[in-house]
Amino acid sequence: MRIARNTFEHLLERTAKVGECVEWQGAISTSTGYGKVKFRGICLDAHRAMWIAANGQILHGLFVMHSCDNRKCVSLDHLSLGTPKDNMQDAARKGRIPPSAPIGEQSPKAKLSLADVVIILARLEAGENGTSVAADYPVDRSAISKIKRGISWGRALAAMERAA
Repeated sequence: MRIARNTFEHLLERTAKVGECVEWQGAISTSTGYGKVKFRGICLDAHRAMWIAANGQILHGLFVMHSCDNRKCVSLDHLSLGTPKDNMQDAARKGRIPPSAPIGEQSPKAKLSLADVVIILARLEAGENGTSVAADYPVDRSAISKIKRGISWGRALAAMERAA
């Protein structure tokens, strides 16, 4: 009869110190690069299993994040909990993903130039309605409304103001 070994110590037996990290030596997912383990009857990423073994359950919706960016690492000193937003901000800070999508004219979806947007805002400020302004551009009235409310082009305009 095999005894279930679902403990922190059992997980540590399948690791090795590599530099500052404690790397998982068991199965590694070919698609994600994370260590994989069957822990307490469930197939989990090894770093999540290590967190659970040491700290208890992970609240729904939280990520176990790596400060070291080593997907094989299960060192508790390198792991922390965070929201999806925390995880994305961490990845952007570390240069793994762009901090944000291209803005303004750099966006592949842009139909207007920054100069167009400045003129549109001036026309709206002067009292012209969105429908008549939209007639002069390749956008509809709702796009003009989004510009007026700062929903679109807001970051590009802010960047322009910072540069001035």
